[in-house]
Amino acid sequence: MLAENFVVFDFETTGLQAGINEIIEIGAVKISDGQIVDRFQTLVRPRRTLPLTVQRLTGISDADLAEQSTIAEILPGFLQFIADSPLAAHNAQFDLGFLTASLGRPLNNQCVDTLELARLAFPLAPSLRLSNLERFLSLGGTTFHRALADAEVTARLLLRCLEKIDSWDYGLIRQINAVLDGSGGGVPDLLRRQEKNLLRRFPDRLIKESYLYLAAGENQGLFAKPKTEQQPEPFEPEPVLQALSLDGPFAQYVPNYRYRPGQVEMLAKVTQSLTADRDLVVEAGTGTGKSLAYLVPAASWAAARKEKVVITTHTINLQEQLWNKDIPLVQQLLSKKFAAALVKGRSNYLCLRKWQGLLSETESLDPEGKRELASFITWLSETLTGDRAELNFAAKGQEIWRRLAADSDSCLGGRCRFCNSGCFVMRARQRAEAADVLIVNHSLLLSDVKSDYNVLPEYHYLVIDEAHHLEDAATEHLGNEISDKQLERLLRQLQKNGNAPGLLVSIKNRYLPSMVGRLAQDEIELVQKLLTENEQLLPMIESGAREFFSLLNSLTGGYGQGEGSSQQVRLTAEVASHPQWEALSAAQANLTTRLTGLSERLDKIASQFEDVEEEAVAGLVRDINSVAGQCRDIGCTAAELLDQTVENQVVWIDRDQWCCRLRSAPVEVAPLLRDLLFSRLNSTVLTSATLTVDNSFANFLAGIGLAADTLCIQVQSPFAYEQQALLCIPRDLPEPGRTGENAYTTAVGNLLVDLVRTVKGRTLVLFTSHKMLRDVYFQIKPYLEEEDFQVLGHSLDGSRGRLVEEFKANPRTVLLGASSFWEGVDIQGDALSCVVIVRLPFWPPTIPTIEARLEELAKQNKDGFREFSIPQAVIRLKQGFGRLIRTQEDKGVVVILDNRILDKRYGRKFLNSLPIKTHFRGDSELVLRKVKAWLTAEATGEPLFFAPQK
Repeated sequence: MLAENFVVFDFETTGLQAGINEIIEIGAVKISDGQIVDRFQTLVRPRRTLPLTVQRLTGISDADLAEQSTIAEILPGFLQFIADSPLAAHNAQFDLGFLTASLGRPLNNQCVDTLELARLAFPLAPSLRLSNLERFLSLGGTTFHRALADAEVTARLLLRCLEKIDSWDYGLIRQINAVLDGSGGGVPDLLRRQEKNLLRRFPDRLIKESYLYLAAGENQGLFAKPKTEQQPEPFEPEPVLQALSLDGPFAQYVPNYRYRPGQVEMLAKVTQSLTADRDLVVEAGTGTGKSLAYLVPAASWAAARKEKVVITTHTINLQEQLWNKDIPLVQQLLSKKFAAALVKGRSNYLCLRKWQGLLSETESLDPEGKRELASFITWLSETLTGDRAELNFAAKGQEIWRRLAADSDSCLGGRCRFCNSGCFVMRARQRAEAADVLIVNHSLLLSDVKSDYNVLPEYHYLVIDEAHHLEDAATEHLGNEISDKQLERLLRQLQKNGNAPGLLVSIKNRYLPSMVGRLAQDEIELVQKLLTENEQLLPMIESGAREFFSLLNSLTGGYGQGEGSSQQVRLTAEVASHPQWEALSAAQANLTTRLTGLSERLDKIASQFEDVEEEAVAGLVRDINSVAGQCRDIGCTAAELLDQTVENQVVWIDRDQWCCRLRSAPVEVAPLLRDLLFSRLNSTVLTSATLTVDNSFANFLAGIGLAADTLCIQVQSPFAYEQQALLCIPRDLPEPGRTGENAYTTAVGNLLVDLVRTVKGRTLVLFTSHKMLRDVYFQIKPYLEEEDFQVLGHSLDGSRGRLVEEFKANPRTVLLGASSFWEGVDIQGDALSCVVIVRLPFWPPTIPTIEARLEELAKQNKDGFREFSIPQAVIRLKQGFGRLIRTQEDKGVVVILDNRILDKRYGRKFLNSLPIKTHFRGDSELVLRKVKAWLTAEATGEPLFFAPQK
């Protein structure tokens, strides 16, 4: 290992902005010969009081800092401690920024960023946060967000990284350094010293000459079959039906196994559905254990009958639960053994041919891109899957991945040298072909449908979990889209990608000269002519694209009112009568013509090289064909999206500050799903905790295209909602929409402050509007933080995952969440005691797809509000309500602030659809008193109201 001395340091600060926020604690340790030999720690008195979030995070209070020295008084001692030693820190730019701002000058000491180093040394680490690396590597940290403790963990991380680097093959580190050449910084300098160190230690070792350090073994060919053909066996339902019983294998071997009658009921119905080749819809209440209820019979059926069963989910969380928890358990306990595969789209896997090409063009990358690419090298030396989900991308990661991701258009298939020796797509396909059970997501399922079933292996049995999302997922994925960014990327591929030559330049300067003697002179001259014509056409396409998207952008400014409406404009007959529409149509026609001309010339260029038997040239032909196909697709899609005569299509402009898109979706997906998906299958099982509206499946069946007589069952949750949950509805808040938005927001904020005080934090507030969320956040934050309550806001204080972690860690917290918090958030136990639903979750009728569906229903003489808007809102309300009770031990309160649920006739549909049949209503003061009494198990004597029945 490199015998180097370091000072590893960490700061705690009042915020994230150096020069504005201040250092409040310094911690540092000295490393010598692999050991911590000295420590430095001090608190620092800032100029201002600490934000509550910082006090929560660090445990440092204003009182702790009151008698401490200032940063100016402390810095001389700290500088004496570090002297001229090399430095190390985790996310070093953050700490160095504060140190530079405090000193008024940068330090000359070289600094190694352990975050960058860990990305290289441990490419399969699930996260690069210091606390997560500590757990992954067992570094022995016990306290985080205190400077000295973090510095000590960082020091141990640094030593582990150096130890790992010391184990690398010389050729591997030489290749990393070749990529990093020209990118300065502490990590590249350290790696160059290690390369010299290894060369001195092993001067006679044979150096591996390769650009590819690959952990994955060889493939066995495309869609490899088992060596012996397996014959179907009789399916025996009895062992399946007994699997989850009181004396079944799960009860015997799973610790703390809980028998659930509803789970066994669902298992029996799924078994019947598979054996009878019949569709089944199951609403399984929260806590039923529906995953095992369908997985046990599906796996048993697939293994016995040698019929693939595809299981699809909407969220990554559920997919990971199935793959990491449920499937291993079922594989362990079922007597009938089965194989499973997690299937993803091609673009999730790295293409080794593209990797080989990019390594020859590293001069096209800036220093940040080079550092990112270097981490790909070590990842490839360890990954067995090539799956991008394993990577911890830095800023340039997405850009590099687009250049490396596999795709069908550029794939050489059997002509690629990697097809049978490492190709990650082929390996994934082999696993999918060999598996009995395939785990996919709705997006991939629908991509298979859209591509005429060329994505997934053949299957005839399907389980759709989180089925309440199927209609919306089909709406999104069965449409089309073009964007200005898409065209920009296409033009970069042709002209110049960073500093790398574009495709046309590569053909002209690299490939065409090598064709002398292999192509006839007239063929070479034809290619030269076509290249010149395309080079002349590119500026015209670029200006045409600017004109087209500029006209689209101008249309978004003149239509719509209210929040977000300026970002989405549906292309209706009214918009088509706009004075600029004729110019837009002309711009589209010109753009399509130019793109078609470009694609035709690219096709002719590719045809000249097709007979050259060389892998590099074959790859070039596929790349040319791929770009030509993209040109045709964009041009045709632009024409189709502006064609007002296309049936069952809604088209709209979707614009944000980064991108302008022209998008389409089917108005009704029911006939598409019926004809393209369900009609091809022997049996489909659809399940979710939220499918019915007022105990009826009718809306769900109609929305996805299943027959009205499809077998549907409701399986009740094992939770005792009447004992575990209290539903409250204040009567004295203004009705949304009747008063001004500011008045309603103020009333909501005032009640939330009192409610959070009453329940002592532990509150999740669900909004339907980001604007209202922000307004309420800034209204309640000062009052609650004065009383030591932390207020967290969606998109204001971090990502959803980070906010949920903070919420769980601190009970005196209120978390304000928008749409993504209504489902998929699982907070168990005392961490969550109150869920507040601010408004009934109706989708805005101005959303293009919603507006088009309401219009279509009106054409059929149907009430769109009653048959579409209300059912959609009921399902979302049920999802929001379901955030509260996650286990049989949970207890809490749901407060609905929208009194339309009581005052409007449609309100009974919402109340009848919830799993709790009673509620409490009254003015806010009475509700607060009831909530406090109920959570503390005090009797109040106020009556509960029963939900109205039909």
